[in-house]
Amino acid sequence: MMSHLIHRVTERLEYLFLRIWCLKMLCKMRREGRRVIVITLLEHLGDIVACEPVARYVRSQEPNSFLIWFVSPTYREIVETYASLDRVRTINCITSWSRLRRSVRFDRVVDLHIDGRVCPTCRIPHGNFDGDRSINLSNYFYYGSLLGSFCKAAGLPALDDQPVLHLPKRVKGCVASLRLAEQYLVIHCNSNELCKDWSSQKWNKLLDRLALDDIKVIEVGLQSDLGRSQSEHYIDLCGKLSLLETAEVIRGSKLFVGIDSGPAHIANAVGTYGIILLGQYRAFNCYQPYSGAFADGSMASVIYSKSHVRDISVNTVYQEISRVLTLSATLSAVASNNKSRANA
Repeated sequence: MMSHLIHRVTERLEYLFLRIWCLKMLCKMRREGRRVIVITLLEHLGDIVACEPVARYVRSQEPNSFLIWFVSPTYREIVETYASLDRVRTINCITSWSRLRRSVRFDRVVDLHIDGRVCPTCRIPHGNFDGDRSINLSNYFYYGSLLGSFCKAAGLPALDDQPVLHLPKRVKGCVASLRLAEQYLVIHCNSNELCKDWSSQKWNKLLDRLALDDIKVIEVGLQSDLGRSQSEHYIDLCGKLSLLETAEVIRGSKLFVGIDSGPAHIANAVGTYGIILLGQYRAFNCYQPYSGAFADGSMASVIYSKSHVRDISVNTVYQEISRVLTLSATLSAVASNNKSRANA
């Protein structure tokens, strides 16, 4: 009861502070003749990365506007890499955003939350009245990828662009200081919903087979459930990296292998080839959460299970990893030979 009361007071104070800031910003921008446009999507990591093209789309429509993205503090550093934005502001609670939107007249709002999405803290449903209100949490993947369905929910065209993350040089320096192997692949094993996950037993069997091939593997995420010791073939970086550092580790890898999760969307956005394990999720038997190169197959192999992800065999994943790494090595050799001939 006390924690609920504290949250209510905190949420109210956050709303009041943001309302004052927004009103001041509106006055300033209107004196400069600029429209203030707000994009809002507070969570989760995969959703936010997948929707990066929205910022570029809105900027292309209104190049002189002042463009703000409201996001949860947890994901601020990711959104701050979106070059199309003028400002990123944090907000802790969907309920605070609902209050703010009702009380401040922005020139335009692009609310990427699906109508009826419940605030995870307050348990209050959020109403989004801009787009297709027939889209809900029970059917949104019937309308396309995360990007496409969220765009429709916000009243935008269903975009299908490639998400892009521009990682700052300081992050590359931080990861370089870790002195990781020159060549490695990255795995991510845990999502925020158990039904999306492969079993830890199968991950360990896969890692044992990769170690026999002298393939080095780095695990990323919040926490590892594999129970493995660090070795020359396996490094556990779970919980040891910021989100941007995680993105840089993924960017520097030969290959990303994982389930449907935020890091998988990061792999798509930084241009790393992905092997993604998908299965039945809620009412969706065969869904496609990605856009761009992960959706068209040019930078991803999606292994579908007709039932649950956990039913995918270790051999299926191992064989696909071997195929992709062999193809990558062949292409690299051809490119090297061509370069040598050109310089001869």
